[in-house]
Amino acid sequence: MTTFLAMVPPDAGGKIRTGSDVDRLVLVPDKFSFGAFAFSILWFLYHRLWMLFLGYLAVTLVLEVIAIQVGGAATVAVTFVISLFLGFEAQNLRRWSLERQGWKVVYHVVAANAEEAEARVLQHAALGMASPQPMRVPEQTAPAKPNPIIPRVGTEKVVGLSLGPDRRQ
Repeated sequence: MTTFLAMVPPDAGGKIRTGSDVDRLVLVPDKFSFGAFAFSILWFLYHRLWMLFLGYLAVTLVLEVIAIQVGGAATVAVTFVISLFLGFEAQNLRRWSLERQGWKVVYHVVAANAEEAEARVLQHAALGMASPQPMRVPEQTAPAKPNPIIPRVGTEKVVGLSLGPDRRQ
C-alpha cells in the first residue's frame, strides 16, 4: 500500500468542487521512484521541474568533477549515491515544487495504485469529507504546587539541584 497526496491547483481554492478540478488533480505517491533513479534527467523533464533539473545538473557536475579527480571507483560510487538519493526523494521534490507554485494538498489517501487512490479521493470529495488532519494534543497545565520554593538572597542557599533552606548544622 502506498500513501498518495492529492493536490489541486491554486485557483481551485483548496477544494475539489467541479469536474475541471478533478481533471487537474495531481496524485503524488510517497514511494521510491525507479524512473528518477534510473533516468534522472528524463524524469525531471517529464515532470517539468526545470529549476530542480538545473540544480541537479550543477550538483552532479561538481560531484563528478571531484570524483574524477579522486579517481578509481569514486565516480561510480558518487553516481550511484546521487541516483539512489534522487530515487528516494524525487516524489518529495515534486510535491515541494508544486506547493511552491501554490498547489494545495487536499487529501492523504492510502491505496494500492493510482486508480484506487483517485477513486478514494473522488469518493471523499463527493461525500464532502475532509482529509484527516493531524491530531492536536491539548495543552496540559502543570498542577499548581502549594508552596513553591523561590530562591532568595539571604539565609537560603542553593546546593546542587535542591532549593530550600539550609538545614546543615
